[in-house]
Amino acid sequence: MKQIATLLLFLLFSGFCVAQAPELPLYGASINVQGAYYKDLNNDLDQFIGSWVFSDSNTTLTITIVKKTQFFNLDRNVYIDYLVGEYHYEVNNQTIVNSLSNLNQNFSNIYDYNIYGYSIINKRKAPVCPECNLNERRVKLRFKDPIRNAPGLSGIITLRRVDENGVQKTHMRLQQTGSIIPIDDTPPTYMSFHVPWGQYVLIKQP
Repeated sequence: MKQIATLLLFLLFSGFCVAQAPELPLYGASINVQGAYYKDLNNDLDQFIGSWVFSDSNTTLTITIVKKTQFFNLDRNVYIDYLVGEYHYEVNNQTIVNSLSNLNQNFSNIYDYNIYGYSIINKRKAPVCPECNLNERRVKLRFKDPIRNAPGLSGIITLRRVDENGVQKTHMRLQQTGSIIPIDDTPPTYMSFHVPWGQYVLIKQP
């Protein structure tokens, strides 16, 4: 009985803490207030929600992005509005990577998704965007390859929304941010992700 009472008190206290968490703007935040909720007050993340497709003569890249609101980050002890995503990449009609089913999983650890992040950046933040409007905001997200996951290999994507002739598009830049760390002096069998580094224009799907 004592254990049950203790558990009930803990649950009530946890719920009280969530309810009392200070609400702070996500844009421009340092994410350093313990227990705070960093909220996307201006809905800057919403413009990237949905499925987006890049296609050329022999490759197709489909990225689906959803928004996770008030997601608890255990490492920082804060609540954050995140974008998370997964992707399907094929070459010559052959599937190379397909992690889209991960979006059906309600992971408790944000790092279990292959695309994730919350950074909202202006035109002056790297990578600098001379063509962006003064008040335009982009996002930077972590990007992983679920198959090529050697230690040290990492990447980020920078997303910019552009509407052209009524067509909703996202300009994406995928860049490497880390290098593979050799283990026992064994040369790695690959040096990059399956999706090549570079720039892509993706079109919003219905």
